[in-house]
Amino acid sequence: MGRASAETHEQVEVERLLAALERRNAQFRTAAEVARAASGLLDPDELIRRVADLVCDRFNLYYAGLFLVDQTGEWGYDQNGQPEPGRWAVLRAGTGEAGQQMLEKGHKLEVGGTSMIGWCIAHKQARVAADISQDPIHFDNPCLPETCSELALPLISRGEAIGAMTIQSTQPAAFSDEDVTVFQTMADQLAYAIANAHLYRHAQREIIERKRAEEELRQYAAEIEARNEELDAFAHTVAHDLREPLSLLILGIAILLEDKPETLNNDVRGRLNLVSQAAHRMRNIISELLLLASVRKAEVAIEPLDMVDIMTEVQQRLVYVIEEYEAEIVLPKSWPVALGHGPWVAEVWANYLSNAIKYGGQPPRIKLGAMAEGDGMVRFWICDNGPGLTPEEQARLFAPFTRLDQARARGHGLGLSIVRRIVEKLGGQVGVESKVGQGSTFSFTLPASDQATRT
Repeated sequence: MGRASAETHEQVEVERLLAALERRNAQFRTAAEVARAASGLLDPDELIRRVADLVCDRFNLYYAGLFLVDQTGEWGYDQNGQPEPGRWAVLRAGTGEAGQQMLEKGHKLEVGGTSMIGWCIAHKQARVAADISQDPIHFDNPCLPETCSELALPLISRGEAIGAMTIQSTQPAAFSDEDVTVFQTMADQLAYAIANAHLYRHAQREIIERKRAEEELRQYAAEIEARNEELDAFAHTVAHDLREPLSLLILGIAILLEDKPETLNNDVRGRLNLVSQAAHRMRNIISELLLLASVRKAEVAIEPLDMVDIMTEVQQRLVYVIEEYEAEIVLPKSWPVALGHGPWVAEVWANYLSNAIKYGGQPPRIKLGAMAEGDGMVRFWICDNGPGLTPEEQARLFAPFTRLDQARARGHGLGLSIVRRIVEKLGGQVGVESKVGQGSTFSFTLPASDQATRT
């Protein structure tokens, strides 16, 4: 070989090395740009479009496309709406007119099927087809008739393939091992960015949904408040409209029974007593409704309670019931001092004691007590010797207007809902413990006072 030929060969080799170096520098610059785009874009669709265009333009490639695995199941159908079993990789970005056409048609490839994309997603590996005519799984796409070689790269996030990138050239054997390494680095950066963008979008949706739910809750609360105000006004109107005629009715019956006993036979007297009892029950219901409404919005003074005085008042209110049922009531020798509102707490005890007398044993034997608890609360309780309650019955007790079977618990309805509202308004909780055949223990808690125990 002559000197001139040797120089020419060396010059060609230098130019080849320079071209290879320039190509490698271009790849690294592109990888850096992909990294910047990945860190600055939070829209996954915009990100994959930009990366596809960047890769295709920078390396003068025929085509670049990006697929993502369908996680929703919405792509598992053909154009006629018939189900197509399997997992599908859906084209999300494609360069040039061919890419636009495929996007409009909803181009998809089956994961693990006969395509470069499906294969690299299923195997989580890159695959090179130096000559597509010799590759058995290359997908012959009529929109890309000039493709001679293809490189498919998986997008891996947290060990899972979430999609793949395809890079195609009109030149055979266009991709070297070094190209595969550099482009896979880009694909890894892109997969990481897509995963972050999806997390960001999911967080945005959650924030929007939370704000919408909060606004709906505020509107619902405002509607409930308005309805409660209407119900309170209605309750007071009903009370004023019904109390006066009821009082007149009760008074009139009492006068008839006391002033003209000789003119009334036993049948008439019995009927008048029934009417009087019904009128008293109606008046009690009205009073309970008013109390239920007033507890919701009333502000009362909270002070140490004299439980001895409260229980004396309650027993005086229920003296006729106590005597009628021949109830035995056992009180504690002393009471821990709690904080509350006396008239409300008296209503709580009146409901508990009345129910224990009416639905306890025959005759009822009722024991009351209290105990200071370690959490700054005092627990008050009343235990009866009645038939007890099932767990299902216990779960329904304190709901407004709930009644158990008529034979055993007709009174456990509005009264106990009043108890619950009063106790919770005062900062405590209600409770019940019962076993069928072993009686029931109803309780409520109130904040403890610093004062001494009352006897």
